[in-house]
Amino acid sequence: MRKRPSHLRSLFSLLIFGIVATLLIFAGADSLCRFDISRRLPYYPNAQLIKSETDSFRLRALGRSEMVFETSDDEQTVAEWYRNLNLEQIDKGLLRGLADIQRYFESDEKGKMLIYYRTSCGL
Repeated sequence: MRKRPSHLRSLFSLLIFGIVATLLIFAGADSLCRFDISRRLPYYPNAQLIKSETDSFRLRALGRSEMVFETSDDEQTVAEWYRNLNLEQIDKGLLRGLADIQRYFESDEKGKMLIYYRTSCGL
């Protein structure tokens, strides 16, 4: 005669299944957010990262992130690069996505350009 599995073992199996499913969903959402942000917000060429913050496990993924870059390029060069990026993204239809993306730039007191990236992604 076969023994029936105990209720404790069934509950434990259900708990393990729930944890694994949650981790898989989180990893999938994180990957989707990272892909969307990387596709729509490329790094400015030759800019150096000087500050970064995130409320999640990694930058430019699930959650909120803020990054500040510094470049010696002048404002006109930076503005032209972003203008060309915007036109390219319009042509490719990449204006909307999963993540909320903000970018702006300003010059600092040393004459260098600071480029700010803010992203927020959640399902």
